[in-house]
Amino acid sequence: MQLRRAMEIINNDDDNDVKIFYKENPIKILSVDNNIGIAYVESLGGNVKFEVDLEQITEKQK
Repeated sequence: MQLRRAMEIINNDDDNDVKIFYKENPIKILSVDNNIGIAYVESLGGNVKFEVDLEQITEKQK
Protein backbone atom coordinates (compact mmCIF):
# COMPACT_ATOMS: atom_id res chain seq x y z
CA MET A 1 0.00 0.00 0.00
CA GLN A 2 1.22 3.48 -0.77
CA LEU A 3 1.71 6.00 2.01
CA ARG A 4 -0.70 8.46 0.40
CA ARG A 5 -3.50 5.86 0.29
CA ALA A 6 -2.89 4.81 3.89
CA MET A 7 -3.23 8.43 5.00
CA GLU A 8 -6.49 8.78 3.02
CA ILE A 9 -7.91 5.75 4.82
CA ILE A 10 -6.86 7.05 8.25
CA ASN A 11 -8.36 10.48 7.60
CA ASN A 12 -11.64 9.13 6.20
CA ASP A 13 -13.29 7.13 8.99
CA ASP A 14 -16.60 6.77 7.14
CA ASP A 15 -15.08 4.88 4.20
CA ASN A 16 -16.85 1.60 5.00
CA ASP A 17 -16.45 0.21 1.48
CA VAL A 18 -12.73 -0.38 2.00
CA LYS A 19 -11.38 -3.49 3.67
CA ILE A 20 -7.72 -3.54 4.71
CA PHE A 21 -5.78 -6.77 5.20
CA TYR A 22 -2.45 -7.93 6.53
CA LYS A 23 -1.62 -11.55 5.71
CA GLU A 24 -5.28 -12.23 4.83
CA ASN A 25 -6.46 -10.90 8.22
CA PRO A 26 -8.67 -7.79 8.39
CA ILE A 27 -7.07 -4.83 10.17
CA LYS A 28 -7.61 -1.16 10.91
CA ILE A 29 -4.79 1.33 10.30
CA LEU A 30 -4.27 3.49 13.39
CA SER A 31 -1.37 5.65 12.20
CA VAL A 32 1.59 5.72 9.82
CA ASP A 33 5.24 6.66 10.28
CA ASN A 34 6.06 8.11 6.88
CA ASN A 35 9.78 8.35 7.68
CA ILE A 36 10.22 4.59 7.79
CA GLY A 37 7.11 3.33 5.94
CA ILE A 38 5.58 1.56 8.92
CA ALA A 39 1.87 1.39 9.72
CA TYR A 40 0.58 0.93 13.25
CA VAL A 41 -2.45 -1.32 12.96
CA GLU A 42 -5.04 -3.11 15.05
CA SER A 43 -6.84 -6.37 14.40
CA LEU A 44 -10.55 -5.84 13.77
CA GLY A 45 -11.32 -7.61 17.03
CA GLY A 46 -9.34 -4.84 18.71
CA ASN A 47 -7.35 -7.24 20.82
CA VAL A 48 -3.99 -7.03 19.04
CA LYS A 49 -1.98 -3.95 17.99
CA PHE A 50 1.21 -4.24 15.97
CA GLU A 51 3.49 -2.60 13.39
CA VAL A 52 3.68 -3.68 9.75
CA ASP A 53 5.50 -2.51 6.65
CA LEU A 54 3.13 -0.55 4.40
CA GLU A 55 4.06 -2.81 1.49
CA GLN A 56 2.51 -5.78 3.32
CA ILE A 57 -0.94 -4.19 3.58
CA THR A 58 -3.53 -4.91 0.90
CA GLU A 59 -6.84 -3.25 0.17
CA LYS A 60 -10.04 -4.73 -1.21
CA GLN A 61 -13.20 -2.91 -2.24
CA LYS A 62 -16.58 -4.25 -1.08
